[in-house]
Amino acid sequence: MERMTASPSVVGALAMTLASLSYDFADDELAYLALTGDAFRPVRDRIAWRLQQELGEEYVVARTWRRSDIAVLTGATPVLQVEARAMAALDLLDTVTRADHLAALTADGLRMAAVAPESSAYLLALVTHVDGPVPGHLHDVVEQSDLIASATPGAEPVAATARKLWEAEVGRLAWPCTRFAIGAGSRWGLAVELDAHLVGPLPQVVGETGLQVAG
Repeated sequence: MERMTASPSVVGALAMTLASLSYDFADDELAYLALTGDAFRPVRDRIAWRLQQELGEEYVVARTWRRSDIAVLTGATPVLQVEARAMAALDLLDTVTRADHLAALTADGLRMAAVAPESSAYLLALVTHVDGPVPGHLHDVVEQSDLIASATPGAEPVAATARKLWEAEVGRLAWPCTRFAIGAGSRWGLAVELDAHLVGPLPQVVGETGLQVAG
């Protein structure tokens, strides 16, 4: 099957959406969502809606299309698919957990690409950084409050280390990767930032086997 590579305008719209995503949330809204639960769905949904606005009527932007979290279609044909995964920066400090995150994201992405090999496929890692410490009365409210409390004082060293380790991990794939910093604001004195690592396009795959070929 001939591969329908996403046009530069489609990929550019995705990059523009990620670069300006913080403006699509109310002040401190994204910080609240990330602190109190998994921000994956609201972020995924906002990306899809903004992408639909950017691309206009020529394309249809779908959520949870087949195996993808976001897909861009022209007619019934997919031209771009995105497989996304949310993770906490603190998880990336652990060698095993970091490798597990990448392995799971890559495996899901390759399965996604195999379902519609004619499209361009991308991975999206959404990494949450929290500037602690978490006040005692919020330990049952804030996700991973115990891990945040045990981290090195000050979020910048943790965030910088997590970014360096994750980018090195992704670098082993030798696929293009771009990081977008998404300011989330703050809540309860906790500053939050999301890093969106966009990886791809993935190599073309054949069938459901996950076999990679150049492309």
